Amino acid sequence: LYFKPGDSYGVFNTDVGCIGVAICYDLRFPEFIRGLVLKGAKIIFIPSEWPIQRIHHWRSLVIARAIENQVYVVASNRVGTDGRNVYGGHSIIVDPNGQILVEAGDDVETVLVCDLDLDLVEKVRRSLPLLTDRRPELYVY
Repeated sequence: LYFKPGDSYGVFNTDVGCIGVAICYDLRFPEFIRGLVLKGAKIIFIPSEWPIQRIHHWRSLVIARAIENQVYVVASNRVGTDGRNVYGGHSIIVDPNGQILVEAGDDVETVLVCDLDLDLVEKVRRSLPLLTDRRPELYVY
């Protein structure tokens, strides 16, 4: 199963708060995740199919996206094979400080469950105001 590129951000207001959705390869683009956050997302969900040979990238990028955006990242990754690829698992939930709250292994389907304190997002942002200290007018694109 592969996805086609879209032309908008997936940000949704829900009963638990504002969530953003990125898919797999989107994780490699910090600007995309930042766009979700600037539209109000406090939790980013990232369903993925990352292969085992790049699992170090997966873990590092998930943690980095949580830290740089001061949000929760809930990232699920496929396990098993499809004939061409071996998928790396390691579904993970990371808090706005970059702390891993729970992580699955690499070879067994697992359901991860944990409580998310959305007040922590604002607390972290008050203590280190990264989003308000940004100076996008100076960034060269």
